[in-house]
Amino acid sequence: MVSADERILGDDGNVDLTKFFPITYDPAHYGYYRLGEKVGNAFSDGNQLK
Repeated sequence: MVSADERILGDDGNVDLTKFFPITYDPAHYGYYRLGEKVGNAFSDGNQLK
């Protein structure tokens, strides 16, 4: 089962990553990092490299 606070959902009912900032743990450096910035577009950015 998956659940999410409704405050992070978009109008389409899916998680809106501009409202959701997950935290990940870096075991090599013993640090926690907040994720969240969009850095590209799937299936289109790679076409510029061809």
